[in-house]
Amino acid sequence: MGTDKTEETQVQMQCASEEGSINRTHTAEDGEISYGQRPKLTNIQFIGVLAGFGMSFVGSQIQPLLFASIFPLVSASFGASNLLFWFTCTQQIATGVIAPFAGSLADLFGRKTITIAGILSAMFGMILCAASPTAGGYLAGQIFNGIGMAIQELMAIAAIAEIVPTQYRGYYIAIVVASFLPFAPGSLYGALIAQHNWRYCACLIAVWNFLTAGVIWWFYNPPARENTAGLTWIEKVKRIDFIGGLIMTGGLVFLLIALNWGGQQYPWNDGKVIAFLTLGIALLLAFFAYEKFFAAYPMFPSTLLRHPRTFTALMVVILLAGINYVALLIFWVLEAVSVYDSDQVELGVRTMPYGFCIVGGAIISAILISAFKSHLRLIMTAFCVVQVIGIGCMAAIKTSDINTAWAPLIFSLLGIGGVLVPNQIIVTVICPDDLLATATCLTACLRAVGQVIGTSIFFNQFTVALVKNTYSHVVPAALEAKFYNFELLAPMMETLVTTPWKEWIGTVADQVSPEQVAIIRPAIVEAFRLAFERVWFISIGFGVAAVVASVFIEDLGSLMDGHVAVKYL
Repeated sequence: MGTDKTEETQVQMQCASEEGSINRTHTAEDGEISYGQRPKLTNIQFIGVLAGFGMSFVGSQIQPLLFASIFPLVSASFGASNLLFWFTCTQQIATGVIAPFAGSLADLFGRKTITIAGILSAMFGMILCAASPTAGGYLAGQIFNGIGMAIQELMAIAAIAEIVPTQYRGYYIAIVVASFLPFAPGSLYGALIAQHNWRYCACLIAVWNFLTAGVIWWFYNPPARENTAGLTWIEKVKRIDFIGGLIMTGGLVFLLIALNWGGQQYPWNDGKVIAFLTLGIALLLAFFAYEKFFAAYPMFPSTLLRHPRTFTALMVVILLAGINYVALLIFWVLEAVSVYDSDQVELGVRTMPYGFCIVGGAIISAILISAFKSHLRLIMTAFCVVQVIGIGCMAAIKTSDINTAWAPLIFSLLGIGGVLVPNQIIVTVICPDDLLATATCLTACLRAVGQVIGTSIFFNQFTVALVKNTYSHVVPAALEAKFYNFELLAPMMETLVTTPWKEWIGTVADQVSPEQVAIIRPAIVEAFRLAFERVWFISIGFGVAAVVASVFIEDLGSLMDGHVAVKYL
């Protein structure tokens, strides 16, 4: 791209679809439209860029996976099992808050600076988690890590998507996602490393982030952003929507904390929950009003809605997929422990479908998007249907046979993977080139909000069901077994959420006879089964809603052409 001032050529393309014609404006320099500039995998510089952002994508996904099977152990190591809920959602809140800023800043200041800043934030967060002697320090590290994870994943998608032709974006994003395959058994890696010390997991991630920053710094040197060409640093700063950002941040923080508090630390009718919920909703409404009527340079310009029907449908699907992602990521771990009596290594093995299936679903769906570009709606709807069927079948698995869980778990995870990442690809197709990062990061914000909403709903309903089932199943069984040690019985169910039965019973073997165990244990399993069953039933509702939303995605085949957003190579 030249540095001299050039004349922009506007080319209006009429893209026919079964819903009608769609306009898309391409901007090019020197009267040339950027078509067909497909980078070759023999280009060393491009290979370095792919490797760097592949490493960035790995860095954004490996922490949740490494810690998926050990987060109960981590919270217990701090003596903070009562904070288990916050151990699972702190980074989600950070991700939801920072994601919109990351997109806007990347579109203003460029991908490289923001990406490296995000990677270093994640590195610092992991160092803090590894070194902290307290739960508070660990959660602070999770905040920095959540910020970094959001930036790493979304810049990996946006940076690669903009330098390849639209019609090939699915293929190249599939390559980026495939870089995670060696780390797909991450839950098992985490379990094995944690046998020595779980802090080594955080250390390894910090080292990985350091290496990632080096690779991206060396190989990734994109041209100056066209939308900010000629602007000084001060002029760029003036285009940051500070007021809108502060209002939105306050609204999201209040809303997400209220959702976390409600039904967990405080009842929903508690004054703190009501106040935070009200403030959060009010501030978010104020944010939308400010962006619409007052902001000179809004965080989310109206040009994002060039295709409002598809854009809205995608945002709804991403929000709902984020909710169901939580159900699988957190509650299968807890079910594997409390129902199937999994120790640390067994849990690592039994959560291996997380990495392979989510990544596999994302790769398959991304490839299908480019291979069958005229059938995006069918592809998204199919994966939404696979997701809801798999989650629905989770409610029917047998407590006596864990093998009945594998097919539902695999299909539901394939569906989740086939929805989350490819939706981000589709968003890059329908948004303007100069807002590509903004649109991509908005998807992360919605997904994080969905995850926090899901965590709140599922934990709340799980807790309510478990308490009810304890009184209806476990207490009668204890009385039948003539087990009257209520000091032991009272904290038992809470302990068994994160501690396998075989480990717990070993600590109280002198207080419980084998005959009593034979009566009480089946009742405990049944109580947990019914509680998890409620989680899966609720997930079905969100899954069906995602299927309905996906039907409204338009046919975008004509937009999947040879257009290249940034002429990089």
